[in-house]
Parts: sequence; C-alpha cells; structure tokens
Amino acid sequence: MNDLVSIRLAANDGVISAAELLCAGVDEHQVRALVSRGALVRVRSGAFVDGARWADADACSRHVLGTRSMVRRLDRYAVSHLSAVALWGLPVIADDLGSVHVVMVG
Repeated sequence: MNDLVSIRLAANDGVISAAELLCAGVDEHQVRALVSRGALVRVRSGAFVDGARWADADACSRHVLGTRSMVRRLDRYAVSHLSAVALWGLPVIADDLGSVHVVMVG
C-alpha cells in the first residue's frame, strides 16, 4: 500500500473510496490485489476500509466503519437509530446492528 493511501486512511478514520484510491495512483488491478491480501476490505461498492483495522474490530466497530463509508457518499442524510448510537461511541445492546440507518434531512 502506498503512502498516499495510508495517509488518506488515517485522515478518514480507516475509510477510503475507490475514487480516492484512483487519485492516489492505485488502479483497479492493484485494488483487487490489496483486497486479496487483506490490506483493504470492500464494505460496499466503491468503499473500502483498512484491512488491519477491520480484522481487529468487533461487530459494533465494523458497523461504524461501514457507516462512515456510506455517509461520506450521501448528501442530505444523517445517521440515525443504532448506527448513530454506535457512531457516537455509546453502549450498544444488540448482537446484530443490521443495516446502516440514515434519515433524509433538509
């Protein structure tokens, strides 16, 4: 993984988009290789998280990473319900947080 990708992951709390990878000089073939090696984990189309961070994360932390990756792509939406609770670092009393919860604002 190149330094630009590492810097971007650090700046974005472990989340990076496909567009950001491309801007950092990482093509689709290299992305596939990074995913295969476990350096990156694809959490949704066009969104990746740091592989080491994902491996060390519990279910709640993985939900937060997925939430961060989704919210970066959405305009006029706010995180809600259990996703907001997890994002704020509050105690979550659930084994399965399910899908990322958002609501339209504005």
